[in-house]
Amino acid sequence: MAKQSGRGKHHLPKYYLYISSTKVDNLLPQIPAKFVKSFETEIKVNAGMLSATVREKPAGEQAEISKKVGLLSAYLEREERIGSIALPDRYIKDVASLQYGVVAEYASDIAFFGGYVNGVKLGLIGASSSLVGSVSSSEANHAPYYYTLKFLNGLAQFDGNVSGGPPYCSYSEAVDIALRALPPVTSRVEFLARTLYSKSDVIVATPIYVALAD
Repeated sequence: MAKQSGRGKHHLPKYYLYISSTKVDNLLPQIPAKFVKSFETEIKVNAGMLSATVREKPAGEQAEISKKVGLLSAYLEREERIGSIALPDRYIKDVASLQYGVVAEYASDIAFFGGYVNGVKLGLIGASSSLVGSVSSSEANHAPYYYTLKFLNGLAQFDGNVSGGPPYCSYSEAVDIALRALPPVTSRVEFLARTLYSKSDVIVATPIYVALAD
């Protein structure tokens, strides 16, 4: 796996499955110029860092997106509280075997990565437009879930700044419905995500990126 930099050693995934361009573009201006300059200098020294692949993107665009995600990830790991599935915090960075795809009901859908990890039910939710490459869509076949999907879309878009809880389904039930809708095939992925909801056995977060893990 190619390396990325910041303060200390980081790793940049090879194949992205999901990138939230909105989150990347919103957060990048908050990074101090001094950190950006240091990061760019280290990129030149460690050229292998840009070996990550954004599927179905031209080579120049791949490198630019990889650089942005790598810069943001390195900065957040230095400045923010980064937890894990076992010990969630404001952000979560981890590796897990998860189901993924688009979960839909009527005119609403979400990109969803989820599964059970050491007794914790995990759901990563985001905009289907942020998925990289073609991904199959699965119907939830649960009519009231349409309203829950709309709520989850708003939750992901505004990073949790939505009042109240999901309509009709609890967070735990919402993750269960999404998992049942998707094919029972898992992929081992690495992700960095903003935590939206966390209890002892349920975590819902919205990813900055998700990538296949080595």
